[in-house]
Amino acid sequence: CEQNYGSELSWSWETTSDSIAAWLAACWPVERLVFVKSVDEPQDWQNSSAIDGGIARWTSQIAHVEWVNLRELCSTSR
Repeated sequence: CEQNYGSELSWSWETTSDSIAAWLAACWPVERLVFVKSVDEPQDWQNSSAIDGGIARWTSQIAHVEWVNLRELCSTSR
């Protein structure tokens, strides 16, 4: 990543695919990042078990961050 957003990815088991996606989206850069999950969007991303707490440092660099609950979307389309 050529841009410096304060830190690189953490080399630990706490780094999730969500963190990698957010980091890549901030580095690319892109205008939109969509998290497709099987749970509702948490009110507090920093303290949620549904998403990696370190993601905020990268999502703050992305214009539009969306959350789609695929399980809910699939159940309403039947």
